[in-house]
Amino acid sequence: MSFPGIKNRSFSAVAILLLWSIMLRVIVYFLLPPAREMGQYESTAILFFSGLTDHFSDYIAHITLIPPATYIINASVFMALGIKQALHIRAFLILVSAMDIAAVMLLFNAAKKAGAGKRASFLMLSLFSAVLIPFELWKEGMFYDHHTVFFTAFFAWSLVTLIKTPDRYVNMLWVSIAGGFLVSQSAVNAAIVPFSIILILSFIYIPAKQFSKLALALLISFLLPAAILVSISKKNQAVGEEALTSNKAGPAMMMVVQRAYKYDANKVRSVAIECGAPEYYIWTYDHASFPTDKLTGNPDTLAYTLDQAFGICYYSEELVGKPGPFGFDFHPLLNHLRQNDSLASFTRLVEQDSADALYKPYRFAGYSQALSPRWIGIYGDISKKIYFKTLLKNPVGMLRSFAIQQGIFSIYGPLFPYNIMNTKTSLLVRAGLQTIPGKIPLKFFFSIVVLLFALIAWITYWTALVNILLRMIRWIRNRKTDLTESGRNYFLLVSIPVLLVAGVFSCLVGGENDRYFMQASPYIILLATLLPGLYKARHNKSIIS
Repeated sequence: MSFPGIKNRSFSAVAILLLWSIMLRVIVYFLLPPAREMGQYESTAILFFSGLTDHFSDYIAHITLIPPATYIINASVFMALGIKQALHIRAFLILVSAMDIAAVMLLFNAAKKAGAGKRASFLMLSLFSAVLIPFELWKEGMFYDHHTVFFTAFFAWSLVTLIKTPDRYVNMLWVSIAGGFLVSQSAVNAAIVPFSIILILSFIYIPAKQFSKLALALLISFLLPAAILVSISKKNQAVGEEALTSNKAGPAMMMVVQRAYKYDANKVRSVAIECGAPEYYIWTYDHASFPTDKLTGNPDTLAYTLDQAFGICYYSEELVGKPGPFGFDFHPLLNHLRQNDSLASFTRLVEQDSADALYKPYRFAGYSQALSPRWIGIYGDISKKIYFKTLLKNPVGMLRSFAIQQGIFSIYGPLFPYNIMNTKTSLLVRAGLQTIPGKIPLKFFFSIVVLLFALIAWITYWTALVNILLRMIRWIRNRKTDLTESGRNYFLLVSIPVLLVAGVFSCLVGGENDRYFMQASPYIILLATLLPGLYKARHNKSIIS
């Protein structure tokens, strides 16, 4: 793996990997059809662009849908280049490509630190770099999931750096910086980052009974993530009574409850009442919007189920563009809330939503305009309580829901890059997700690459989960943690955030679980670089014994 005349093989592998990553993306970029001009975007998208530029401060202060880092990144691109120029040159695709190349290089360095073989690391990360290209093309690099890959890779690199030399303060600081960036961009990582840090540091320090070092490491590692989480949460609570970093938390949990009762709307309604849901919650559930399928003209039952979970009772197809752009009509909800004086604080927030729909509609523009109003957080706060009470009332149904969602995450998740490339449903493809017109450039090549990635991801993911299970059983029996072998140490500890990602998206999020696998993919590919070495070590050990 070296260039002629270059003796340092690590350097040459890095150079080749970097060149491979850049050249593939350059070829694909020039094979793409012409980019859409600004006039070809929907009016709501242009309103979003305006919100990020003309009304940036107000937009960032108001939005509670996801943490602000993605909006800040997108706004920076528009402000630096101008909206028309950014769209014309596909600036977001270029930026995400550069971020993904940086992610691949960070993971290559992390694999080296963890003791993975250079050949295995080079091959796995060359594959991963190619796999990310179809993902980058999805929505032209403008979706918030695109940024998560880089920030997750940065966090994974910082964890490996800390595991390698846990006593260095600078390594704890790297974890703090990387974790802070990740929680500022990804809502679910508000849970994954802290628990990953706690568990990994506990595995490192508790067996040696170094409790003072554990406390210091936790303090430094948590410094930036905690500060960012507190600031985002306080801002969201001031805007709309939502104390988490995303107003989607409660509705996403309600989708799990819906699956537990097999989407029986009447049964879910009865359960909500039994769990003590207030009258205004039930009214909203009963008056959820009933959209129609634009292709068939029939009621869209899937969308109706989502509207019940999210509390969307203010959408009117007849009012789209009359006068607000989104067709939001909050008056029925307001009239209902005003009948109860004790709901005055909620009424005030919905009145602000109603005014914004007319006078500041850019506040709702973005990734999911119907989920941006303050009302979503108010409704979702009750949904969280229903979720936890349902765990006690119907544990079998909830466990079944978790299992189904885990199946979607672990089986269809590795196929998500393949789904993006295909429009027809098949054995492997759950639905057409392709967003660029025509065929993806080099589709035959990328089809092979993403299917190979899926196979490796399946093997690695289940190996990681089985390994953790076996280690837990061994610990329960012997009360000892065997972390003496370096390769096994890294594999076990890097598996922890994978397990947490899988747990969050299986137990707390009730939809699009295959897409969310991409948030675990940097950890997965890092673990894949370690697998050959672990297999070789086990094989040699069995021969010696």
